[in-house]
Amino acid sequence: MTNVSVFVLCSEERDGWWHPRLATAIMDMKEDKRFNVTVEPCSNRHLVDHARNVCVVKAREANADWLVMFDNDVVPIDPLGVLKEAIQLEVDVVGLSYGIMHIDSKVRLAVQGNGERCGNFHGVNDVGGGALMIRNKVWQTIPGPWFKWVRLDDETITSTMSEDCYFVKVARGNGFKVWTHERLAAHFRTMNMTWVAELVRKTC
Repeated sequence: MTNVSVFVLCSEERDGWWHPRLATAIMDMKEDKRFNVTVEPCSNRHLVDHARNVCVVKAREANADWLVMFDNDVVPIDPLGVLKEAIQLEVDVVGLSYGIMHIDSKVRLAVQGNGERCGNFHGVNDVGGGALMIRNKVWQTIPGPWFKWVRLDDETITSTMSEDCYFVKVARGNGFKVWTHERLAAHFRTMNMTWVAELVRKTC
């Protein structure tokens, strides 16, 4: 049976809180007889790159086949169904896409596609880390740290690369393709940002 280590990151924002729909989704995952699922909150871990690296180390220590990380306000639809597809198609890294508020105050999906297809998966050059699935092959191949917030070396040292973008860059640089799925995850602030992003996309 496939061992899946699930972590919910709940330190940086709304400390200790999980969205109720995420809690329900995780309870459903625990009841799924196709997988051996363990769940643990990742709290009191600052900053977010440190928290994500701790999740990888704990999954490695638990001999997990897959690591699944959710931000506390990102709610997936049938994540183990997506994971089953990933196993069947030998996909190693999946980041579910969701709506975000961009720096220009526009709402968009947190994904940058590259045109590749594999079943219901779409290849990406970048994807947000709010709902991320990683096969153990990745951390067995790539030494840590896997996530790092990087200040880019421009003249004013104002640009940065977020920890999830860094992970995607490192994974792709080591020969791993990174994918998203046709199913989107909900992302909650005062409303579901994925719903807003989809509405904007359809009306443009």
